[in-house]
Amino acid sequence: MNGPGDKIPGGVPAEGSILSKVIETEGVTKAKGRAKELIDEARLNQAIKVIERLEEEVASMVMPERFSRTKKPSESVYRSGRVMGAGFHDLTEDEYKRQQLLVNLIQVKSSILEAVEGLETIVLDIEATKQE
Repeated sequence: MNGPGDKIPGGVPAEGSILSKVIETEGVTKAKGRAKELIDEARLNQAIKVIERLEEEVASMVMPERFSRTKKPSESVYRSGRVMGAGFHDLTEDEYKRQQLLVNLIQVKSSILEAVEGLETIVLDIEATKQE
């Protein structure tokens, strides 16, 4: 939550949240430090490691012969009506499949990282609850 456009979980703008009105005390600084540590730890969790390993595997794998090295999905008559992103338009079948797999992995990883970011608010709330 660094900028005015940032949001906390639930879609509430950060600038309108209780977090934007917290006075920086020693306790708040410690709580923010703990939140940062937990978020950093969560970013390094096993799910992210597995996705990154799969990204490396997909990037370097040899595509089976059933994926043509010359035909382009964008030129297929079976593709009619389906929108294809500009970055995929001139790819051959094997390149297209590789990029499709990588995009899917990136989307899953982004969802996980977005959920991890929501931990900051919860950890700060936990720390605030502990205060006398």
